[in-house]
Amino acid sequence: MRRKIVVGGAILLVLGALLFVYGFFSPPREALVDDTDTIPSGYYLGYSFEVPFGMSVHSEYTTSHEVEFCVLDSHNFELFEAESDFDEIYYFLGKSQSHTFHAPKDDIFYVILSNYGDNDVSASVRVSAEVSWARLIYFGGIGLGAIGFIGLIAGLILKPKMVETPSKMLDTMKLHGRMKISELASRYKTTEADVELAVLKLKSKGEPIQFDRETREVIFEKEE
Repeated sequence: MRRKIVVGGAILLVLGALLFVYGFFSPPREALVDDTDTIPSGYYLGYSFEVPFGMSVHSEYTTSHEVEFCVLDSHNFELFEAESDFDEIYYFLGKSQSHTFHAPKDDIFYVILSNYGDNDVSASVRVSAEVSWARLIYFGGIGLGAIGFIGLIAGLILKPKMVETPSKMLDTMKLHGRMKISELASRYKTTEADVELAVLKLKSKGEPIQFDRETREVIFEKEE
């Protein structure tokens, strides 16, 4: 019984971990932006999208020349447009990059590509967000993992019921002499494996008891 609990707990723990990793880091996604455009020198290309707190958003771009790429929330986008100091969720300078973030709040977010070079830049931009039901995957993974962890710990610390109370079985066997192992397991609401463990423990204490594997009987050898 303990072994089944431990194995079952370990399986649920691993399954929960896999679901969490998949749901949190690589969830199913839907496209928000899939665009190709040209950015004139001195201008920027921007895309906005509204997402709730915690949602995973993935963005990637490729350009013909180096650009400044940044991800902003609505407040910092207003500062950006006002040419004031602002803080980016993410910033990168280059011709190609990808980035994933989890929305820190319910808000409208912006992906900005700024061309401060002397040449026009052709740009390809893709933005995707996890589908609305994706959170069920990693929350389900957390739940399964928690159940598996509890089961694993319980299986490791629980002792077989029959080994804890061999004296009860000894009294029964003194009275009956011999009994089917299945009857003993049913009587004490445990497994046949636990009954065998109890027999071994009693034998180690010098009790005249044994288990006959052919007849599946536990036998107490009464003194004449």
